[in-house]
Amino acid sequence: MKLIYNGPHDAVEVELPDGSVVQTAAGEPAEFPEAVAQSLLQQSTWSAAKAEPTPRKAQKAEEDDA
Repeated sequence: MKLIYNGPHDAVEVELPDGSVVQTAAGEPAEFPEAVAQSLLQQSTWSAAKAEPTPRKAQKAEEDDA
């Protein structure tokens, strides 16, 4: 799940259960495992990233294939 950090720091590091670390800059989307994302969303400094819109050409091609 993609989240965006909206807190007071320029960037943050989030340690995952497997020991790896996700680094993200404020305002930039970063990918997190579902359980970690749900935990972060409990904090006011995180929000879910909006889904990226499908570019018009790709959307048109998908419609033509249907």
